[in-house]
Amino acid sequence: MSTLKSSAENLTLNADGSGNDIIFQSNASQVGSLTAEGVLTATSFAGSGAALTGLSSFDPDGAQVFNESGADVDFRIEANTSHAFFMDGTTGKINLGHNTNETPKGILNIDTGQKLNLGTSTETALIVGQTTGAPVTGALCQIGIGSGNNYRSVVISSIRTNASAYGTDDLIFALKSGTADVAPTERVRMLSGGGITFNGDTAAANALDDYEEGTWTPAFSGATVNTGASNSGTYIKIGQFVHCTFAIEQSALTGGGIATMTGLPYSTSAATQASAFAVQDMGHTLNTVSTDNGRFRCVAGSASLQGVKSLGSTTYMNYDQLYDGSGELNIRGAFSYRST
Repeated sequence: MSTLKSSAENLTLNADGSGNDIIFQSNASQVGSLTAEGVLTATSFAGSGAALTGLSSFDPDGAQVFNESGADVDFRIEANTSHAFFMDGTTGKINLGHNTNETPKGILNIDTGQKLNLGTSTETALIVGQTTGAPVTGALCQIGIGSGNNYRSVVISSIRTNASAYGTDDLIFALKSGTADVAPTERVRMLSGGGITFNGDTAAANALDDYEEGTWTPAFSGATVNTGASNSGTYIKIGQFVHCTFAIEQSALTGGGIATMTGLPYSTSAATQASAFAVQDMGHTLNTVSTDNGRFRCVAGSASLQGVKSLGSTTYMNYDQLYDGSGELNIRGAFSYRST
């Protein structure tokens, strides 16, 4: 073995800087080179631990391929207290931040206690799965949460509802209800067209698309004398159905016109409410000129009720029949109707 040594100063090769490469040979065969541009090439590299072989060149500014031969070897990057990056050579799956070389359970795994932040508040925060081109109707993109082996106990999914390139997806929430390792069951679905369905129902006609709570103020129209009103009401709207309560206190309400209560929070359905009775048995303070019990019924396609003398009657109550002038008119009631 020959030794090239300089004890006085650092060893300099190609000192004149003529741009020639430095060639390394062994047994009359080239085993490496150092180009004038500083690129080191070697047929093999022996360092501490496993050897890095077959490295034809390494340019830190260029594209690199590791393990081009496809050998069943792991790839690991160490951090201070853990394996910052570990790729299993057999499966190609990755662990991040794990303290051991345990086999990754999924394509990308983050150790317990770690969290994954993707993006910032001003950028796209997270893309779990994205399909380009025209996807297949029914294609799923899923996020699994919780415990399980083949299936997670909670799954959040998007499901494609049409096959156009920029089409729509429903959002599904599925939960497991037992202890078997089976796929969770769909419990809630948010339709792309609006509304929520339950327990696997996908029909838009069955979707709950509105919930609202609020107040309304009952009033009367067409009365000759209408004074001292202190009226109030509340409502809950679930889908198309509106459930109302009200309280009416008036010191005077007279006239020959049809007793008409206005101010409903939503108009009634024109198709189904033409003769629906909204308020029956309104209270003992009504005019006793008739033995009939007064009712109010919905007016089709209107935000009002009209007074009638009895169930099924076409005889309307006027304000003089509603209020006999002896004291305060006091009505409490509740009713429900289908809105438009």
